[in-house]
Amino acid sequence: MAARAGLSHAAPGVLFGDRAGLLTAFAAEGFDALGEAMQGSVVPGRSGRETLAAVGRAYVAFALEHPERFEIMFRQDLLHARDEGYRAAADRASGPLQEAIRRCVADGAIEPAQAQDAMLAAWTLVHGLVALWRSKHLVGRVTPADPDVLADRITRLYAGLLRPQ
Repeated sequence: MAARAGLSHAAPGVLFGDRAGLLTAFAAEGFDALGEAMQGSVVPGRSGRETLAAVGRAYVAFALEHPERFEIMFRQDLLHARDEGYRAAADRASGPLQEAIRRCVADGAIEPAQAQDAMLAAWTLVHGLVALWRSKHLVGRVTPADPDVLADRITRLYAGLLRPQ
């Protein structure tokens, strides 16, 4: 990697400390890119449910367009998981989902007390879809075999099922 960047082989160690430091910086940049991709789904005038589904679709699209980066982002065993920059980037990436949940609360689709659980459910739903798709567990089990269509269907289903209790 250093040679491709026109640097000496020792440069990554000097700049990042070790392999985990390099991967941590790579993962932090990935979270920033993921947040930007999802932020494009947060548009004025869109309802909470529509925003939630759109943010979920953007999450799946990013993960499938950048599979290696996406995998590293969640491999805390390979990173300096307590690194402040990494943690801040991961927190920033959750901003669009938090905004979607805030809109759902404002629309009456989620009770304020359920906001954290609804956010966790939305995240695990799309993250799980990515994991199942990438591991090929959905091959032959779902139709159509198109992750964009599946992401659209499941995010709309989830958003449509939201009801305050």
